[in-house]
Amino acid sequence: MATCALSWVVLEWVRGFLITGFPWNFLGASQLDVPWLPLFAAYAGVTGVSLVVAFVSVGVLAAVRAPGLRPALLEMVLPLLILTLALAAGRTRGQQVAQVQSGRGTLRVATLRVALVQPSIPQTVIWDSARDANRTMERWETLLALTEQALDSQPHLLVWPEASVPPMPDDEALRERWGEVGRRCESLGVWRVLGTDEAVEDAQGRRFYNSCVLISPEGRIVETYRKQHLVMFGEYVPFGNVFPFLKRLAPVGTFSRGEGPQVFDIGTARLAPLICFEDVVSPLVRRAVGPSVDALLNLTNDGWFGESGQQWQHARSAAFRAIETGRPLIRCTNNGVSCWVDAAGRVHRLDGRARVHDPGVRLADIPLATAAAGAPTWHSKAGDWLGWLAIALCAVAAWRRRGVPARKN
Repeated sequence: MATCALSWVVLEWVRGFLITGFPWNFLGASQLDVPWLPLFAAYAGVTGVSLVVAFVSVGVLAAVRAPGLRPALLEMVLPLLILTLALAAGRTRGQQVAQVQSGRGTLRVATLRVALVQPSIPQTVIWDSARDANRTMERWETLLALTEQALDSQPHLLVWPEASVPPMPDDEALRERWGEVGRRCESLGVWRVLGTDEAVEDAQGRRFYNSCVLISPEGRIVETYRKQHLVMFGEYVPFGNVFPFLKRLAPVGTFSRGEGPQVFDIGTARLAPLICFEDVVSPLVRRAVGPSVDALLNLTNDGWFGESGQQWQHARSAAFRAIETGRPLIRCTNNGVSCWVDAAGRVHRLDGRARVHDPGVRLADIPLATAAAGAPTWHSKAGDWLGWLAIALCAVAAWRRRGVPARKN
């Protein structure tokens, strides 16, 4: 029973890093709405929650197949013990998070007002705008209209989603309107984070990055973050450097990987930027969260998924990064679940009565526990200890069974 549950954890753990990894829809993500259990991820990561679910499921199966009531109850002892311990740990973590969010005791809580621009531009329009001036103008008109609406709420931070900045057309009226946005940001003291494709040319040649830039209220680019974890067959092709002809398989071109995490310091908060599905990659997020980071900021384009359920899958998987790191996660999407997630894994939707696929401005007032920022979770400190432990225990179990003949049914 234990070996079966641990093997599931090993398979998820390997899927999370093999050929850069695709840690999507882990079993533990199904428990996000269950009281206390998802908070066990603060100690063991989302794979720890997967282990509990797998253990209880295997225990139930063994109990159903047991020859009588007493053997069935014995089969459930260990799974129920593990479930109880996980729930107790989750409840303890939940109380800690509640204390931080309420600002009780010596904990001081600041509030960050963020305006998330969700243009909901179809992926076909984004592709066509590279060669169609009308499509480019359509994108700019949508973005500027929503940005002007967002500035009316006087946010501290204004965010555009991944790869949202179109080429600037030769249109004087549009340039003046964009300039007016910059002047309003300066007068209101609004910082901006914009998702954009970036071309860099140097002695090594020309390289393309999926990036986001931090712009000060005065209009100066202060920092740039370049995406590290690229989408396989979307932004890069495995072994493309060895076999260059394979690069033709990437639908949006071949991007280069950025180097290392970055911190966006906007004065009132220090943010760790993430792009696209980097918010489901636990090791990458853990490296990005230093002691001084107040929140995670994810820019993504879920327009690839159309109007499907995959936007929800992405959001649920990403929510566990807030639990694992103890930091709120802010998500700005082109089309999808623009929201923020607190350290307890609660997804705070900002779309009101609108559908998650509709365009609009999502406004969030996010509490930041500034005095508690230096207190990392156990998972932040210990990392993927459960994955390594599961591999070791499965290896021991396989070694002990060497030479043992398989049982016949």
